[in-house]
Amino acid sequence: FKAAQPRGKHQTAVLEALQEHDGRALGWGRKELEEVAKDALSSVPSKHRAARAASAVESLISGDHLVEDDGVYHLPGSAPPGFP
Repeated sequence: FKAAQPRGKHQTAVLEALQEHDGRALGWGRKELEEVAKDALSSVPSKHRAARAASAVESLISGDHLVEDDGVYHLPGSAPPGFP
């Protein structure tokens, strides 16, 4: 099973940033995900950036681009041994 590519430009930008992020081997907490997302969306006006980042993260989770176990999120296929 392979998740379809994200549709939105914000989702795509956030997914690309996560794929290149140093923390991908260890995973991220929800707050860390949103911080990486906000950094990836630097072109979005600051008053909208947090909301766009949260929305992009939620869409990536619901679209199976991020998998969660006990509050830690990983990109599919990049989780440490023992992670689903």
